[in-house]
Amino acid sequence: MGVGKRAATAALAAVLGLAGCGGGGSPQSSAAPADAATRRAALDSTEPIATSALFDWAERTYPSLFPAGPQNQTVSHEGRLYTIRFYPATGNYLGEADGSAYGLGPFTGGVLQGFGPVQGFRCEVLGQVCLDGVVAAPDALAGATVDVRCGAASATTSSNAQGRYSIALDAASLPCVLRARTATTTLHGVAPGSGSGVRRTANLTPMTEAILAHLGGGSASAVSTAGAAPAALFEADAATRAAVVTNANAGLSSVAVVQTLRSAGADFGGIDFLAGALEPGAAGAHEQALRTLATRMQAGAIGQARLNDAITRTTAAARSSGVPSLPDALLLQPSADQCAALRSGAYRVVFGDIAQPTERWTVDARTLRITDGAGQEFALQASGRCGFLLPGDQRLDVGDAGVLVGTQRKGDGSTRLLVGFPEQAIGAAELAGGWNSLFVQPTAGDGALHAASWTLDNAGRVTQHTYCGKEAGRSVADCVATGSAQFAAMGLVSDAGGGFTSMLGRPDTAVRTFAYRAGNGEMLLAMGGHLGLASRHRGAEMPAFNSQRAYRELGVNGQLRPTTPNDASARIAGVDAAAGLFVRDATYGSRTWSETFSLESPRTGYQRRVPALVNTQDGGVATVLELIGLDLRGSGLTVLAQPTTTLPGVAAEPAWLVWLTKSSAP
Repeated sequence: MGVGKRAATAALAAVLGLAGCGGGGSPQSSAAPADAATRRAALDSTEPIATSALFDWAERTYPSLFPAGPQNQTVSHEGRLYTIRFYPATGNYLGEADGSAYGLGPFTGGVLQGFGPVQGFRCEVLGQVCLDGVVAAPDALAGATVDVRCGAASATTSSNAQGRYSIALDAASLPCVLRARTATTTLHGVAPGSGSGVRRTANLTPMTEAILAHLGGGSASAVSTAGAAPAALFEADAATRAAVVTNANAGLSSVAVVQTLRSAGADFGGIDFLAGALEPGAAGAHEQALRTLATRMQAGAIGQARLNDAITRTTAAARSSGVPSLPDALLLQPSADQCAALRSGAYRVVFGDIAQPTERWTVDARTLRITDGAGQEFALQASGRCGFLLPGDQRLDVGDAGVLVGTQRKGDGSTRLLVGFPEQAIGAAELAGGWNSLFVQPTAGDGALHAASWTLDNAGRVTQHTYCGKEAGRSVADCVATGSAQFAAMGLVSDAGGGFTSMLGRPDTAVRTFAYRAGNGEMLLAMGGHLGLASRHRGAEMPAFNSQRAYRELGVNGQLRPTTPNDASARIAGVDAAAGLFVRDATYGSRTWSETFSLESPRTGYQRRVPALVNTQDGGVATVLELIGLDLRGSGLTVLAQPTTTLPGVAAEPAWLVWLTKSSAP
């Protein structure tokens, strides 16, 4: 049907009332901002689209506004040529003049609306995925190679002098993962969601890198990648990316990273780091947050790999697995170059030393200097990753949860075992619930190994107590319930010097006690003097088949004298969940042999290494002594008691041991 001059004139603006990014929604009421149009220029200049193609797309996408059927008509008005379609069923017009799109009708409220260049809808009309964004760290990274993977499609471009890039991919679909590389920097970004024919902004900055560490860290395999989650996600197949990089997951990871950094002392709330407007060098909140983060990371020697690792360890998958990690509050504190887990601050240290059971240290991780409780300063000498030498040729090792274990030489020439961790303010109410422990008490004879299980109420009072050890029978395998009449003298009492004075291990033994909450939320208690460690009451967990662990073994004998330390490793060679047994191939030095452990033995929460004479891989024979172990989940520590008698004809003095999982953090 024909259209009169008045209708033709009205149709100067007849077009889309549609969101410029497509994909549904209500008509757009105004043209795209100038800066958005500028960013689109590179995308829109390579493959022009015909006006008819734009009109056809509008009909497919919004059939209730523009039902298919009308044909193009051409009208001239005031020396300009217009192409229009009129939809009598709805009273709407679509139109184009001089390369610009217009709309008029009920869908615009009867007001002429302009919707920018026709070519601005190229991505939607051609079914492409078009991306633009900024590469910055925090200054613009010019000339970065930007690799993009969207579904089965991939493409490469580069950033300009302002760090901007733009790219269009044919036969592509969301989600997209991106990687930007220069000679010194690698960053990742993401455009979540689904579908094709869309336009998205995807920035690549240290914050998007951290968000992808969390996003990729939520998968089952991410825990083992330890901070490499962004790269692993980029290399994943299309099906894995589609399952992980959803709008919901990306949103949750963004919130989680912001909350983690807030706990670490950097509040970046309210910023869309993945897709928000970013102008490197400007004074906006987004730009300022990136500069603040860069300053904090530089001051603390926290490189991107360390931040990624820390963020990966905060995921639900990592925390539920008990992977050792730092508390959020420490993540932006200065760290040692040689060890991500050693951070500056105050530490509580407990000793196997009756005369001096505890001490407060101040650690300067950047200079590797420690000031002890007497105000004396001493230096650490790096010895391998997260290993340090103390004065007097003693050694200190640091686990991924920030826990220290080592030996220290005293002024009289004797040595003592120590366990330490960053100082935290933890109240008695936070310790309510059940606990298991292992500790050693020196005696005139061969010393005594003890264990105890107890329950605390919100005030720190003991409501149940079971003692296991020498006074109850043979050793830590034999137990007796403590009478309720003794409960009044047992529990935790806040100490003016920090921590608690407690009577938890044995009813007649009061010791200084400190609590520590690792990054995964798990807590431990450490008792000085009569060295003891305690963990929340939980069932012992079966290790994963073929999993491996490297650790440092330290200990004391029955007189609290440190025993010879060992570096060891183990691989889980077999598991029998029904029987509650696992076998591991343990390597000490150059010798390897098999050891069998029984879970929930001698009682719930503990594990027992079965004593045996075993063949070694070098053709010899080894004596495997009995151990009663307690895993302090999430701390990287396992504490063990080695009883006096283990095998007929084999002499073995009692020992209290601690295994510290060696750091794998960058």
